[in-house]
Amino acid sequence: MFTRGYVGQPAVRARIPSCTGSVLEVGRGGASRTEWIFEALQELRSSAHVQRIGVWMEEPGAALTDGAVVTFRGEVWDQGTGSVLECSKLLVDAPLRIQTLRAGLNYEYEPAEAADGRVVATELQMRRVLWAPVMARRALRGLVMLGTVDKKRSLPAAEAERVAESLGVLLELEDERRLASTRKADLDFCLRMKRLLMERQSANMILGQLAESCTRGEPNGGVGAVFALIGERKPSPAISPGSTASEDHLLVRAQSGDATWVYAVNNGPLEPVWRRALATREVACTEANPLPLAKDLSRLVAIPIEGANDVSGVMLAGLPKPRATLEALDRIVLRSALAGEVFEQEQRAQQGLVDRLWRRAFIESREESVVLLDRHGTMVAISKGAHELLGQQQGLFVEDRSMTRFAELFQPRHWERVQHWIDDGHENTNEDAVTLESELCGGMRVVLRRMLTSDPEFATIAVQRPGQAQGAVAAATASDCF
Repeated sequence: MFTRGYVGQPAVRARIPSCTGSVLEVGRGGASRTEWIFEALQELRSSAHVQRIGVWMEEPGAALTDGAVVTFRGEVWDQGTGSVLECSKLLVDAPLRIQTLRAGLNYEYEPAEAADGRVVATELQMRRVLWAPVMARRALRGLVMLGTVDKKRSLPAAEAERVAESLGVLLELEDERRLASTRKADLDFCLRMKRLLMERQSANMILGQLAESCTRGEPNGGVGAVFALIGERKPSPAISPGSTASEDHLLVRAQSGDATWVYAVNNGPLEPVWRRALATREVACTEANPLPLAKDLSRLVAIPIEGANDVSGVMLAGLPKPRATLEALDRIVLRSALAGEVFEQEQRAQQGLVDRLWRRAFIESREESVVLLDRHGTMVAISKGAHELLGQQQGLFVEDRSMTRFAELFQPRHWERVQHWIDDGHENTNEDAVTLESELCGGMRVVLRRMLTSDPEFATIAVQRPGQAQGAVAAATASDCF
């Protein structure tokens, strides 16, 4: 049944200036929900001709579920006092009535004949009452009540339905505006994170901003989670010299919100949910109520962070009851995808560093005259043979080559030609037979040859005097190189 809501001493509400249009016009003009309710009362007063009218709506940000007690806030107009009375809270939990109203159907009855004898305070002294649901997105979002002291009088259901439908339309419009605002905020946030990735900013800094955006309030572009954690998947260390680690653990790379949950990741209440996400590679959710740390949490979610070839980590978040919606989940999934890009870039950078170190050590150990260049034409490594050959030329400073462009070792009039040849070779990695003869700045003429070990990121260039047996050198290098 409707539970008895305590109204207390009726308080005459300060009159809100009524707009000349309908509820829809008032709502579309940017009025608040309080003004919607007041305008709805005014419309029903002028058309319904009953003794009592009530309008209630859900609170902004409320999330209604099938098993929850519905709580609405609104106002009541009473003909006896001729005033709008404050009746801020209304609870609806009767199985029969709530199911009828949730289905979008009116409910009309005589309070005196209620099966369990319970009556809402606003129904007192009324002989007949009609309740009309305010539906938006097929969910119960508010109520309109008409009451009369004449038991035999027919209540104007059409008028109540019309106003209820108008309020439902305004709620959907409000939802669309809010969704548009959050989508724009998410788009701006994504672009900002992409820019940080392109600038190769600190991975921990970017992950920290992703976690913080989950706990930031919705008005500020966040999701409104109680906490958010970003964990990287790591192999568990062996407990003893003879043991082997069979399971992974999560290394928390970023956290925001209630820091207590960090200690619940490994060997704590969060472990089952994130392990399920890793095993299924799907979003895992669980009710937060049984957990001692839950407080006002409704659900815990674990979202696998996909890497290039495997799951790189997990994003964990705790959603409060008003935010435990599919929309909030989608927004957290978006941030987990960005975290995946951070992990991928970090892994590529680490692998690139290993590759560069290995290439450099390999090249510098060779006796042949070989130079390793990056895609910009900057010298990365130089072999012993090339060091001896180029070092013979007066004016060549190859000891500090961290910022030396290879083309600058040649006569200034040849710089553009050499650089163009290097750039063209990056786009034509299979043209190893292409050679270039040029003149070093010291006057020596040399022949440049792109070797088979080159790829789009690095170019391996053989530097030799004209007339030398380049074919033998290239074949030997190709057979030994990686």
